Amino acid sequence: MTYCTDKKRKAQGIQDYIIAGASYALPVDYLGKSSSEEPTFHNPFLKPLTVAETNPILARVEQFLLPPLVQITTGVKDFEITLPIELIELRAQILKSEYILNLKPDYDDQGSIPPTHETWKKAITFVVDYSKSIYENNNLVISPPVISAGPNSSIDVRWSNHSYSVLVNIPEGANSLATYFGDDSKGGNIAEGNLNKGVQQFFASWLTNLKK
Repeated sequence: MTYCTDKKRKAQGIQDYIIAGASYALPVDYLGKSSSEEPTFHNPFLKPLTVAETNPILARVEQFLLPPLVQITTGVKDFEITLPIELIELRAQILKSEYILNLKPDYDDQGSIPPTHETWKKAITFVVDYSKSIYENNNLVISPPVISAGPNSSIDVRWSNHSYSVLVNIPEGANSLATYFGDDSKGGNIAEGNLNKGVQQFFASWLTNLKK
């Protein structure tokens, strides 16, 4: 889809959209109007489109205007992730963490039992939910975390940048609460405690310190 306008037509409230080779002239202020509102034109040389004619065109225009998404197929069956393109760096960290799925008992020569696939999914969902929430609510991208096997079959998620860091431990068990400890580079602004399920706004707010 290409989009073009010239000063004269813009002044008249018209913008041209070329979608799949077909050209459409739409009113500048029509995007976002309800289906009950008739589009209006001030150009005497163009015939106004009706709502019935305009809505399918707008649907196609908006399809191209939506931000692109990244689809991630993971190593766990039927577990796929969709991210805004702005969070593309998170994809690499998620895929790197898939080594956890292939760990064998005693993988560290300390007799440790590796995290289960369910615990890995729990950790990835945690990371994705917070990263997306912060981006969507604050228009902010935080540094992608390092995701690694932790003690007692848990998974560690470590976010850090030049000023702040936080370690979140995701334990096994669907009802077990994540724990966290974070601070700034000087050992101040300490945050620690447990996290209930779902995105906790106080913690999401603290994570904004980890902007790229």
